[in-house]
Amino acid sequence: MKKVKILVACGSGIATSSYAEAAVKDIAKNAGVSIDISKSTIQEAETKSNAFDIVLFTSSNWNNFIHEENISCPALSVASLITGFEEEETKEKLTEILKKISSED
Repeated sequence: MKKVKILVACGSGIATSSYAEAAVKDIAKNAGVSIDISKSTIQEAETKSNAFDIVLFTSSNWNNFIHEENISCPALSVASLITGFEEEETKEKLTEILKKISSED
């Protein structure tokens, strides 16, 4: 299985991305997926995305700040991991994506 490289992006690259990072680690562990996580600001994600398998944004409206077409890998908002609103749906979707990426050659 491939180790999944994840970029978690928030406004400052520190606060909510750290909280989301812990939640994503738990999700990956429960899914049996090996991951490597880095953090950045939302604005940096555009240029950094080519080095990652997936970019996770702590903002639900991240695409108001950058151009989605400039993200070179799958992108997903994980704001619900912070707010708790629709958290289970996000966990399920992220689990599915992580399993798919980890099984790719």
